[in-house]
Amino acid sequence: MYRIVLTLLWLAVGLAPAASQAQSSTPPLFTIARLQYNGGGDWYSDPSSLPNLLRFIKENTQIDAAEEEAQVAIMDEEFFSFPYTYMTGHGNIDFSPEEVTRLRHYLESGGFLHA
Repeated sequence: MYRIVLTLLWLAVGLAPAASQAQSSTPPLFTIARLQYNGGGDWYSDPSSLPNLLRFIKENTQIDAAEEEAQVAIMDEEFFSFPYTYMTGHGNIDFSPEEVTRLRHYLESGGFLHA
C-alpha cells in the first residue's frame, strides 16, 4: 500500500500539468483538490480522508504537503492548477458536456484524478 501511494504521488507531482506560478524562493505546497460535482453524489463525504493522506505524505516523504485539502469544480478557473484531484461520494455524478470536455483535457494534459 505504501509503495502504491508513493507511486501515485510521484506520478501526480512529476507528470502534473504546468501551472503558471510566479518564481519565489519557497516552493508551493503540494495540495490535493477535492472535486465538487453535481448529481447528488455527496462529493463532500469522508471529510477526514484527505487530511489523513496529506499528513501521511508530509510525515513519510520530503514533499511539502498542505495540511488541508482544496475544493474545486471542473469549471473553476483554478482547476488546472491542481495536479492531483480526488473524487469521492455515493450516488449519481452528473457532468455537463462542457465539464466532460474540460476534465478530458485536464487528464490528457497530465492531471491525475483519484476516484
